[in-house]
Amino acid sequence: SVAILLRNAAENAATRQAPPADGATEDTPALSPEAARQQLGLVPGWCIEADDAGTPVLRRDFWMPTYAAAIDFVQSISVEAAAMNHHPNLQLTHHCVDGATVTAEISTYALRALSVFDFELATRIAKLYGHSAAAEAFAPELRMCDFHYELPDQLIAQYPSQPRDQSRLLLSIPEGRGGSLLDEVRELAGGPGLKDRTFSDIVDLLPSSAHLVRNESQVFAARLFAGGLDGSAKDIEVMFLSPDSAEHDPADALAQPCNGQVWRCMVRTIIDAPGRVLTARVPDQSGGSATLRLRVQRLYSTWLEEGEDDGVEVAVRLESDVPGMTAQKLFDTFGRVPLPPYMRRESEAVDMETYQTVYASQQACGSVAAPTAGLHFSQQVLSSLASKGVRFSSVALHVGAGTFRPVTAAHIADHEMHRERFSVRLSDVEDIVASLEAGRPLVCVGTTTVRTLESLYWMAVAGQPASMRT
Repeated sequence: SVAILLRNAAENAATRQAPPADGATEDTPALSPEAARQQLGLVPGWCIEADDAGTPVLRRDFWMPTYAAAIDFVQSISVEAAAMNHHPNLQLTHHCVDGATVTAEISTYALRALSVFDFELATRIAKLYGHSAAAEAFAPELRMCDFHYELPDQLIAQYPSQPRDQSRLLLSIPEGRGGSLLDEVRELAGGPGLKDRTFSDIVDLLPSSAHLVRNESQVFAARLFAGGLDGSAKDIEVMFLSPDSAEHDPADALAQPCNGQVWRCMVRTIIDAPGRVLTARVPDQSGGSATLRLRVQRLYSTWLEEGEDDGVEVAVRLESDVPGMTAQKLFDTFGRVPLPPYMRRESEAVDMETYQTVYASQQACGSVAAPTAGLHFSQQVLSSLASKGVRFSSVALHVGAGTFRPVTAAHIADHEMHRERFSVRLSDVEDIVASLEAGRPLVCVGTTTVRTLESLYWMAVAGQPASMRT
């Protein structure tokens, strides 16, 4: 909203200072934890964590497509650091066929604290990483205010239609030619224009030659409430987003023992520094209680959401007192269905079934929000489409913060997008390629499926394997 954007601008102006040119010294003012957290909003992608000695440091990983590009990046950083007389710790990790990662850690070690020098250097390094003619050429010149519209609360369903395929369907058919699929749908729909239909009508609207691609990722109970920090009795909402490491597939992490895993999450309270602990308890079968501790490892940013309490995005380490408990079992035990905030109600047992697509796969569990476009498909609709000759393929994109985190930047190009993990079976890729070669129209169910196929395309354009993230 406008209020959030103005508040961000005021906080940034109040906390930002230009560092002197002669480097940090013992006389340089140290930033308080609160001031450092506010400055973190100015350097998206960076996090605050404590090193082995307990000193707060700014940290970020930068992926580079080749080892040579990583070396060039390190050299560019060294030039900027020398100009500021403020030097980061750098580590370069080569991933063989998947490029290399440069990890930067910055702190004012003379103070054992963070200072404005650290954030200024972080800003310069981020500009070095993001500076490219291609990126500037394709960054959309779109403002968030261009997308504001009124959506009355009474038009937001709090429960799904029964059966789910009886939800409303808005059909928009443009004038003129638009390809074979549009021509067929226009004929099936009875001409161009806006039409109110029912979702089950999609059986009659899709031609038999269509190839439907859907996201089979399953939602897990990613929302829980933990006891307040430092012994406070207040329950605090914790929304898990994904494993903190981008290399870890959520489905794989859920199947592993939970103790020691580090997850990215949103905590609906203000935390200014790593090291804080939240605690959740639930009754166990012996009459006692099972305990889960969430130890904050890294602080990423403030999380602002209209109509909700302010929070932070952090990485937490899971510590359970139940030996061998998997992460999946942990979330089943402590968690709740993560209904979106526009559904102004508490989750219910039935939501674990209704807030899933009927084709969600347990082997592809890992989303913290449902691939919404697919929620309206019933088994009856799928069977009718199959009988008609429609082909099906599946992808698995695990929905996380990249899909639903509120955009607070004034311009879309300035929004820091989170990555989301995806996977596609080779047999499904081969089936999709066969349909493309045969001229059959691809119909993607929702934006998560579109982004997955787009990412596969750009991986092929790059001509080399790449991490399965979008």
